[in-house]
Amino acid sequence: MKYEELNKAIIDLIGGKDNIITLTHCVTRLRFKLKDRNKPKTEEIRKLDDVIDVLSNDVAYQVIIGTQVGEVYEELVQMIDIDQNNNQKAEKPRNAGAYITSILAVIGDSINPFLEVLLAAGVISSILSIASVFGLLEAYVSPTYNVLDALSSGVFTYLPVLIAAGLAKRLNISPYIAMALTFAMVIPSIDGVEGLSLFGISLQTVTYTRSFIPALLGVWILSIVIKTLNKVMPKKLHFFLVPSLALLITYPIVLFFFGPIGNVLSEAMGAAFMWILNTFGLPVASAIKAAVNPIIMITGAGAFMTPITLNNLSMWGYDPLLPTSLISDMAVGGAALGYYLRARKEFKKIKTPEREKELELFGTTSFSAIMGITEPALYGVFAKFRRPFIATICAGLVGGTISGLMGVKTYGYVWGLMSFPTYMTGGIMNQIGIIVAVAAGFVTSVLVAYGIGIPRDKKEKIVSIEKVNSNMEKVILKTVTEGKVIPLNKVKDRAFASEAIGKGIAIIPEDKEEIEIKAPASGVIASVFPTKHAYGIKTEEGIEILIHIGLDTVNLEGKYFEACVKEGQQVTCGDTLCSFNAKEIKREGFDTTVIVVITNTKDFLDVIPSNDDTSEIMFVLM
Repeated sequence: MKYEELNKAIIDLIGGKDNIITLTHCVTRLRFKLKDRNKPKTEEIRKLDDVIDVLSNDVAYQVIIGTQVGEVYEELVQMIDIDQNNNQKAEKPRNAGAYITSILAVIGDSINPFLEVLLAAGVISSILSIASVFGLLEAYVSPTYNVLDALSSGVFTYLPVLIAAGLAKRLNISPYIAMALTFAMVIPSIDGVEGLSLFGISLQTVTYTRSFIPALLGVWILSIVIKTLNKVMPKKLHFFLVPSLALLITYPIVLFFFGPIGNVLSEAMGAAFMWILNTFGLPVASAIKAAVNPIIMITGAGAFMTPITLNNLSMWGYDPLLPTSLISDMAVGGAALGYYLRARKEFKKIKTPEREKELELFGTTSFSAIMGITEPALYGVFAKFRRPFIATICAGLVGGTISGLMGVKTYGYVWGLMSFPTYMTGGIMNQIGIIVAVAAGFVTSVLVAYGIGIPRDKKEKIVSIEKVNSNMEKVILKTVTEGKVIPLNKVKDRAFASEAIGKGIAIIPEDKEEIEIKAPASGVIASVFPTKHAYGIKTEEGIEILIHIGLDTVNLEGKYFEACVKEGQQVTCGDTLCSFNAKEIKREGFDTTVIVVITNTKDFLDVIPSNDDTSEIMFVLM
């Protein structure tokens, strides 16, 4: 076997044959579903000679091989003895840590598509907070403040709708149907309204805005219902009947069962913290609440203490546990700042577009979290990397304990930086107490985050882009379709964006139904992927070109694609390779970006994407 040594190493480092549930592959990657995601020795797998990179995102553990992945796969299947015709049911992760990791991965992946919007909302809210603190705009009173606040509050209030759309894409159903379901939850006539009933049965009063557990569960059930209906109903009825039936079936389930889950969890958590407070005292209760608050916030259940807080304020005039929210918010900002400082130090040595974007993410989210807007950091950084929770837990334990020991109390129900005036009523020691607790938690979070860092992928080479010298031999590649050319680092796929597969460009096709893909150069068709979404061409000069249509479109299993060539066929520049129905693919929730990369980039002096809006998309220097 040609790849026997490689496959033996992969099997060993991935945790052995018994750890592999299923194995599939796409045009460049082996996709594993594993019993235990903690067993693979990822860094050692990355060091294998024929491995380009490793990605893990809960959907699959992906080992990126390159265009020879088909050959590697065929040999690997024989070695692990898995029946590929009966591998659709993957077992669930078996330990609690794996379950938590899976949940966070789902949340993170669902938010990634609109992360820029979330960051924008955080920055706007932070600017308004600063304007309010310095007396430029009176919060929630100034008309200008209220109008601008809509840009931020609108995103956070209807966050469940955006998350539903992101999860729908992950589950391969239409995001618009998922959004329709979620809009029906957050609409003012349903959200938080008392006295509602359905089919004569009373509905619990549930607030769906800013709480996305019902949205996640609802979209999950919706995907099952849609896929079941698609199997049992005639195909000609799918378009107009399946969406309506799926919504009519799923919506009552959400209202009767998933909506009340949030209420039950909130009541249970509130009761638990009051029991801890009464049994072990304020220092222990404050430490635990400050430590776990970011974890609770990321589930959308952060308001679980609101009834107790309001009751305490009305009875005693103060609340001793609300200060932990300020401590944990600052700790979130501290963790993001710690990673920003660590990343800035590391990235001086190694720069890639992906890492520069990561640095920007840490910086922006740390700023907004310090201003009291933690959602961008929690969903953009914490859900993705998970390690920051270690920093906030340590910070919460430190800051919460100090707050409890000093008996810090708040005398008003206010959040973020604007809450500091509410501590003045308690006297000078109360003010000193909250400042010391917040500062201690913040510094702890920065130091822990900076110290533990985030595991880096294997270091990429720093490549300087040289100007094309007219004396050099070069091959010009033509565009494969009409549309907007974008840099590869803008593609929402880490393997392509990091240039792990090779240098190249991406094209957002024109907005029309049928799209044709043309050969960018003359050569031989080296590969046609079975699902017809990816094609390989080898030119006379030895350039190996990969044309990949869409992101995750392998899951469509060839639907909406029509191949016009076959392996071994000779093509001329401009010949049609395939066509696809972009409208239907988008309706299924997939990105139709076309990616063109040179998979054997290292064999040439350089591969330079064209910056001009012309038919010439790349220059390969020989």
